Amino acid sequence: MKSIYLIILFSWILFSCEDIIKVDLKSSEPAIVIEGIIHSDAGPYQVRISRSTDFYDPGFYPGVENAFVQISDDHGNSEVLTEENPGLYFTETLVAFEERKYSLSVNIEGKDFYAESIMPKVVLIDSMGIEIFQGGNFFDEGYIVHCFFSDPPETGNNYRLIAFHNGVSDGVFYLTDDKFTNGNTMEMMIFSPGTVPGDTVIVELHSIGKSVFDYYVTLSEIVTQQGGGNPANPANPNTNLSNGSLGYFGALAISRSTIVIQ
Repeated sequence: MKSIYLIILFSWILFSCEDIIKVDLKSSEPAIVIEGIIHSDAGPYQVRISRSTDFYDPGFYPGVENAFVQISDDHGNSEVLTEENPGLYFTETLVAFEERKYSLSVNIEGKDFYAESIMPKVVLIDSMGIEIFQGGNFFDEGYIVHCFFSDPPETGNNYRLIAFHNGVSDGVFYLTDDKFTNGNTMEMMIFSPGTVPGDTVIVELHSIGKSVFDYYVTLSEIVTQQGGGNPANPANPNTNLSNGSLGYFGALAISRSTIVIQ
């Protein structure tokens, strides 16, 4: 039974989502990669623009300079972002709100790229708990953190969870949706090997749109297949960006909770 539990736990950590969308890894010519996020926290918000390399010939990912980057919402607000470092563009005054539609417009050397994302409502973390994990052949001793939250009655909610162990992200894709749990209390588990009493685990629950969810699912599949990797490699994760660009633009609603290991 212990071996079965380890296998199930390991599989859950890797995928933690209802649907895995298969991707076809392939070589390709360099492409524009746009990674933009706005969220329910205060800004500034960032858009990163770079050029990809072939997935099978990874290397340096140069930032794209002197692009025109604008974020707008469906209430008539917009801002042109300022480039502070090569390929890194930031807002200064834009404030993001739940349940608004946001659009990203980018122009690079006369070529336009566009994406939209609606920010969902914030879903609060109700509670967290811990469970001691004794370790085994493949895992160090540590703790399992249980995160509970209430899914809204509306269907089609998607979530990503990020865990920070003593301030450092564990880098794992925790993804789920409400396909089979709509309107119910939901639980997500975070495995924290090497955690000891006194350590702090901060959990962020991101409510995300379907297109962003699909991007993360396909990206997690690629990372799992390759044992790592960089999202700037053109391995064909789903994207909501137009005109052949890679990456994604997402409007995220974030809640947080902290637990200290006792």
